Amino acid sequence: MLRDTVDLVPFLVGHYLRIGFDRIHFVDDQSSDGTFELLCSVAKSNPRVTVERVVHDVLKQAEAMSAAANQALAAGFNIVFPFDADEFWSVDVSQIRAAATRPGLFVGRWVQFVQDRSERHRRRRGLFSVRYRAPALADTDPATVESFDRSFVCLTVPKVGFVADSPVALSKGQHALTHGPCEILAQDLELFHVPIRSAREIKLRAERAERVLANTQGDEHWQTRFFRAAMQAGRLDAVWAANSASADGFLDLPRQRIMLIPDNRLRLLMAQAWRYMLVRHPSALLGRWRWPATAQYGQSTSPVST
Repeated sequence: MLRDTVDLVPFLVGHYLRIGFDRIHFVDDQSSDGTFELLCSVAKSNPRVTVERVVHDVLKQAEAMSAAANQALAAGFNIVFPFDADEFWSVDVSQIRAAATRPGLFVGRWVQFVQDRSERHRRRRGLFSVRYRAPALADTDPATVESFDRSFVCLTVPKVGFVADSPVALSKGQHALTHGPCEILAQDLELFHVPIRSAREIKLRAERAERVLANTQGDEHWQTRFFRAAMQAGRLDAVWAANSASADGFLDLPRQRIMLIPDNRLRLLMAQAWRYMLVRHPSALLGRWRWPATAQYGQSTSPVST
């Protein structure tokens, strides 16, 4: 499920098609920035891409994702990799298929890539400015980062893909299955994650926090609560400094600087996805896109089947 992520859609489609996923299914949650229209355009010319639009009075993310995953299973795709709109599974699809001999789990963790601090506004080419990843700090979790004394880009959590032959239930955030197979088929997989793409995005998330929390299960949105609290405390600039890369490669927290790790793998992945789309779906790279004026920010996830 995704909402208002038109800047990321070409990279998502290009990446997952390029590495060999048989089907990418997107569930659009009332995007108003051109996301849905762009996906429909791609889907018309590529049967491996499908998209549906949903309207929720109260969005229950775990239930919505479970329903989408079970639709994929019912359609004959027994290997399913859910992902958020800012997540890119870095996997070898042939190895995944070779390991998928029975029901079980593929367990990965975030590799947190950090946007350059100079990126004030969201733009597609801004994704090529990402030069660093954050260290995974053991004491970083949602309970501590909400204090503003931690950097949430240093948070790493498990995420799962799975093989199943019957319906499953996903946990919030696709971190586990609450119903379904439990045997681990492979672990230590990587998801390249870009949680914040510009300083402007932090402000927009904060401005839309009340609407998001009023129309979803609030416990699913610790980041939304975090951004709301940061705005109320006048700390949006501090949050950006703590979660973006300085010119010399550091996160700047109130009482310390955290050294980032140089890593160009995300930029390479983006370039490969861009080239794939340029050859096969050039129109997806040419259209103009806009920030939605009133759309809420939501958890962005999309089930994928290989």
